[in-house]
Amino acid sequence: MFHRIAPTLLAAVVVAVSTAAAAVAHADPISSEPPPERLVTSATTGASPEWYGWQPLLVDGLALGTLPLELGSSSFARTPSATYLFVGSVSTYALGAPIVHAAHHHYRRAALDLLLRAGAVSVGGLIGGAAGGSPSCDGTRVDCLTGSPNGVMVGAVIGAVAASTIDASFLSWEAKPQEGRPVPSWTLAPTAAVTPGGGSIGVSGAF
Repeated sequence: MFHRIAPTLLAAVVVAVSTAAAAVAHADPISSEPPPERLVTSATTGASPEWYGWQPLLVDGLALGTLPLELGSSSFARTPSATYLFVGSVSTYALGAPIVHAAHHHYRRAALDLLLRAGAVSVGGLIGGAAGGSPSCDGTRVDCLTGSPNGVMVGAVIGAVAASTIDASFLSWEAKPQEGRPVPSWTLAPTAAVTPGGGSIGVSGAF
């Protein structure tokens, strides 16, 4: 009895396995060589925002932190060294953070930051000078905007701090790609063969 149904059973198994193998091969063709290992990068996993605002804040802190020594009432403020230090502080404040952005390959952002800082300091200084000017100033003369040196300085510092805050809060972000991690690529497919002496069924894979 078994000898009668064995060929039919074997043929049915071969047809079923061959159909499944064809479907698997159509979905994921098997190459003679194992496929290379794939990496999951930012293209497949996305990128997470990363804040580097502490870097321009550190530069601005070093630049603005020395202003009391350079502009104060101490004897050091009246020496040439204080003048050189003041020029260095202003240069560091104006160019330091834009250089940080350029180092992160954000060149347009660096140019925008430079304009932001120059504009904020200028507008702040003019507003401070006008606010601290003489009460008799009617606002029609240009010197009314710079009538108070102390007001100009205070306004410029406030503008510098405001620009630094805007820089760190809104400009100092970048998309940081996630580190790629290897994903194994493997395939499995059933195999079947019929020979005059019998048949074989198995599974082949590529790893």
